[in-house]
Formats: sequence, structure tokens, C-alpha cells
Amino acid sequence: MRLLRIIATTNLAIIFVRASAAAGQVIPSAYDFIESRQSFGMFVGSTNLDAGQLGLDPSSASTAGARWALDIGGTLSLEVNGTMFEAERDVLDPSRPENDQVLGQSDMTIVQFDVRLRLNLTGHRTWHGIQPFVSFGGGIAGEAGVDRTLEEEAVMPQDHRFDFGNRLTATLGTGVNFRLAERLYLRVDGLLTLGKMGTPTGWVTVEVDPDRNNPDGEWLAGQNLLIGATWRW
Repeated sequence: MRLLRIIATTNLAIIFVRASAAAGQVIPSAYDFIESRQSFGMFVGSTNLDAGQLGLDPSSASTAGARWALDIGGTLSLEVNGTMFEAERDVLDPSRPENDQVLGQSDMTIVQFDVRLRLNLTGHRTWHGIQPFVSFGGGIAGEAGVDRTLEEEAVMPQDHRFDFGNRLTATLGTGVNFRLAERLYLRVDGLLTLGKMGTPTGWVTVEVDPDRNNPDGEWLAGQNLLIGATWRW
């Protein structure tokens, strides 16, 4: 009987030790939940723009901006973005021969405000510290400042001068959030922006060039590569 008691006691001790060890083990997970719901970020980048058939729009720009976002579900976030584009454009005079219309380059500042829905592919969490996403939305872009020196020196009529105007825009993008700390993230975006350019009245009149068929307007696309930091709370 004494031997049986010793064996039973030993077995119970082994079971207790194993159970304690199992309870103390933590199975690591590739996923980390994001506790916060809001975020604010700032970004910089580079933009390739389509100057259009007539070459009136800027062809490239340096980009900077800020965004605020609110998570509205397990996978969706609502974003409000403000972006500034510092660009250069060719100044063209349609009254001159087609191969000699460029007067030079001038600076232009464009601002864009848009609202987007962001679909987080890993939901409200990161996978190995990353959160890939796709986004889509729309907004408005407008001219915030432009150098008119070349037009004024050439005494160019108003209806021949390029005016960026206000344009409705559509956006489609993809990117990745990288978790650097509990609340700090690095974000990289690739973004496609689509908007319609209007043609100055003077460019579509037959008096400018009877043999040239200039479009009344064009849909132009811009490709943006952005990088920034985001703080969540």
C-alpha cells in the first residue's frame, strides 16, 4: 500500500508540474490588435501628372499634406485628406507657330481635398507589424497660386491663358501601414488620381489654328507615391 501511495503521489506531482508548465506557455500570434480608433498623419511625396494633349497642365509636382482617419468598423476606415502640389508648368501661347509656342516655365500650387474609404486587408489589426490596405474616394482640386509673369510679358489675351479651375477628382490607391510603436506607424501609399481639365476658350476657336482640332476638355491621371508618419489614439 505504501508503494501504491508513493506512485500515486508521484503521478499527481508530474501531472501538476506539466499542467503548470502548459498554463505558463504563451503561443505567439502573428496578429496584433489595434486598440485605438483615430489617427492623424502627415506625408510627403512625388507626383507624376499628365500634361494633356496640349501640354497645358503641369507634368510633375512635389507633394505634401495631412490626413485624419476614423476606424468605422472591423475593416473600414474613413479618411479626410488635404494635399498640396508644388508644380511647374509650360506656358504656351496659341497665337504662335505650333513648334514655337512654349514661352517658358512657371510655378503653380494646387490644393486637393478628398474623402476616402480605406479597406484594411488584415482588419483592425496588424500581421507581423504590417497592415496592407486599398482605398478609394473623391474630392475637389483647385489652383491656389500661379505665376503669370510670362503671360503678362507676352500680353497674352485672357482667353488664351491656362486656368486650372476647380476639378472634381476620383482617387484609387493601395498601401501599407508599418507599426513602429504602439501608437506610431509608418505609411506608404501609391495613389492614382483622375480629374478633368478644361481647355481655355482661345485654344478651341478656329482663329488660333484652323487646321488643329483641340479638345474641349480631357480626363487626366496623376500617379502619386507618398510616405508619411501616423499617430493613433
